[in-house]
Amino acid sequence: MVGANIENYFADLGGYATKKTTPEQQTLKTDKVVQALRAMNADIYALCEMQVGNKAPQMLLKTLNRRGPKYAFVTMPVQDADRIGGCFLYRTDRVKPLASPVSAYSDTTSHYYARMFAQGFEETQSGKRLVISLNHLKSKRAGRNQYDTNQKRVENTDSLLAMLPHAVTHFGDEDLLLLGDYNCYTQEQPLVHIVNAGYMDMLPLGHSGNYSYSFKGEAGYLDRCFANPSMAAQIIHVQPWHVNADWYYQHGAYKLKDQTLHRYSDHDPIIVDIRLK
Repeated sequence: MVGANIENYFADLGGYATKKTTPEQQTLKTDKVVQALRAMNADIYALCEMQVGNKAPQMLLKTLNRRGPKYAFVTMPVQDADRIGGCFLYRTDRVKPLASPVSAYSDTTSHYYARMFAQGFEETQSGKRLVISLNHLKSKRAGRNQYDTNQKRVENTDSLLAMLPHAVTHFGDEDLLLLGDYNCYTQEQPLVHIVNAGYMDMLPLGHSGNYSYSFKGEAGYLDRCFANPSMAAQIIHVQPWHVNADWYYQHGAYKLKDQTLHRYSDHDPIIVDIRLK
């Protein structure tokens, strides 16, 4: 299992996230992301900053599925295609989705409708299940006090916590895993709300060098992994993969024509090893 922010992955060029992106840069971005996904070799990917709708997932899978295991996707159906959303990719020979996804927001016009939702999955051989919530909270505004959007992230978190019991009922399984880009650090109010609600922070906090994001010389975890007690008992190991944050932005697809997987995004992915019971 992998949770990852893949930094504005859009199929449609010329929108707010791709104003200066060329088709060549788009192709290079796809190749870099696919290299990273293949290297991680996960059964399920929970991806933030994927363009909503079907175009971006289909574009990514067209390259990913050329060789190796085959993947399919689950996303939220939203009319506005020029916005950031989220997406699950799943390996079709290992797992299958259960029912339709559940959103933290009932209003489909909400900016967060496609950025905070849950999907249940079942192992095809064992029939064992889990429910994964993919969440992308409001970002901090560059150049301002870091807490200027704290209340919006608190509102995001409150909507998330209200959704999770419904997701358990909807998918018929109590094992909850919360992944995504929370845009805040351990002691900030939104994450404190999640922990106080009974969800365990599964990252190895308190150890030097652990981070998923670096900005102006400061590093920390913005990308998180939480689990309720029944899910936590099935998690073997959690760690970031420093494939992005340690590399200069010039390695990205939108700068130099670097063809390695390094800096395919600005966030490091969080890799979660699970043995379902």
